[in-house]
Amino acid sequence: MTKRYDLIVVGAGPAGLTAAKAARECGLEVALLERKTDITNLHRCCGQSLVSMNDYYFGDIFHFNNKGKRMCFPVNRFSLKYDGPSSNIYSWHFYSPDGHIVKLGDAKELKKLGDNGRIAMIHDKEVFFRCLLDEIDKTGVEVFPGINVTDVTKTGENVRVKGGDKNFEATYVIAADGTNSLIAEKMGFNKARDFFCKISSQSFYIRNAKIPELEVALSCPDYVKEIPAFMVIFPWINEDEINAIFLTLDPHLNLDEVTDYFMNKHPIYSKWFKDSEKLRKFTSVESIYSPIREPFSDNVLIVGDAGGTQEVENTGAMISGWRAGNAVATSVIESKVGLKAEGISHYLRWWKETYIDKYSHEDYVKNFTFSYILSGDDLNYLFSLIKEPLAPCFNPYEALNLISQAIQQAAPTIQQERPDILTRLAKMAAPLEEVLTSIRK
Repeated sequence: MTKRYDLIVVGAGPAGLTAAKAARECGLEVALLERKTDITNLHRCCGQSLVSMNDYYFGDIFHFNNKGKRMCFPVNRFSLKYDGPSSNIYSWHFYSPDGHIVKLGDAKELKKLGDNGRIAMIHDKEVFFRCLLDEIDKTGVEVFPGINVTDVTKTGENVRVKGGDKNFEATYVIAADGTNSLIAEKMGFNKARDFFCKISSQSFYIRNAKIPELEVALSCPDYVKEIPAFMVIFPWINEDEINAIFLTLDPHLNLDEVTDYFMNKHPIYSKWFKDSEKLRKFTSVESIYSPIREPFSDNVLIVGDAGGTQEVENTGAMISGWRAGNAVATSVIESKVGLKAEGISHYLRWWKETYIDKYSHEDYVKNFTFSYILSGDDLNYLFSLIKEPLAPCFNPYEALNLISQAIQQAAPTIQQERPDILTRLAKMAAPLEEVLTSIRK
C-alpha cells in the first residue's frame, strides 16, 4: 500500500532541502525524493556563491552570521546552518578580450570594511548540503535518495509520483528538480515559456593559478573560432585554489576547445594558468527558458531554478524553497481546520511581485548574448572608456545595466570615434530570439 504524505518534495538542492525543512517544521508529513544516491555530492558546475550581500535580492538581503554559523535571511525570518569554510567576494571584474577591465566595486576599498564590504560569499556547497540534511533528518522528513522521478499525475485530490519501482502519494508536490525540470515538462508548464537556448559548461577546481587579484569574481568573454565563449572565475575556499567555469551557448563549440583556449592559448589568461593543476571536474547543460509565470497546477508547485530563467542563484533558490514549504504548510493546515486553502496563493503573489515583475529575464540572458552583437574589438574599445570602478554589485540582473549606463555616459565620445558601435549596441534591444538566431537553429 502506498504511504500518503501531506507533501512530496522532488529534488534535494537548495530549494528542495529548504522547502522540506520549512514544511516539516510546521508539522507536515514530508517525503523528499532525490535522484542522486549521495545527496551531499555536488556533480554540476556551480560558482558556489551567495548573492547579494550589499543589496536586496529576491526581496531579502542575505547575511552570514560568522559566530553563529548561520546563513541568515532577515526579511523572510529564517536561517540555515552552515559550519563550513567560506571566502569573500569584494568586486566583480569584467574583462575585454585584450585585458581592459570594468570593475563593479573597488575591492581594495571594500576590503577595508571587512565582512561588511563583501558583495558575495563563497561557500562549500557539499558542506551546506550536509548541514541542511542533518537539520532535516532531525525534523523527521523521510528522505529517499536514488529515486529518479519519471512521472507525476493528479489522482483525485492527491498527486502520485512515480520513481523507478516506487510510488509516492501526497496532497501537494513541490518540484525543485532544477533548471531542466522533468516535472515542469511533464506537467505542461513549459508550453507557455519561450525557449532560448542551452548553456553548456565545465568547471575545475584549479590549484596554483596566478590570478591578478584575489577575492574578486572575473568574467572573461572572448571568441573561440569566432564563436562567443566565456570563462568565469570564482574564489574558492582554499587560498591556493580557484573555481574556473568555461561555458558556451553554441552547440557547435566543444568545451574542451574553450578550456584549452583560455588556459593554454589566450595571450593574457594563459599566463595565469602556467604551472597550475586541474583538480576536480564538474559539468552541466542547462536549458534557458523564460520564467514560469504561474508555477502552480494540479497541486504541483514549481520552485527555484525549475521555474526561473536558467537559475535563480543559490540565494534565490533557498528563499523560494522556504516560502514554498511554508505556503504548502499553510494550505494544508487551512484545509484541516475547515478554512479555504489560500497559502499557495500567497506564494504565487510573492513570485509574481518579487521575481516576474521585478526582474527582466531578458536582461539576465543578455549577460551572455552581448557577445553575439558586439565583436571583440568592440568590447576592447568600450571597456577602455570606463576608467573608474562602478558601484559594487554581484546581482546578475543589475550588472549589465550598470555597465550599460557607463557606456551611455560615454556615448558622445563613441559617436565621434566609433559611431558604428552605437548602431550595433542598438541591437541589444532586439528580442532574444533574434539575437540568438544562429544557435537556436
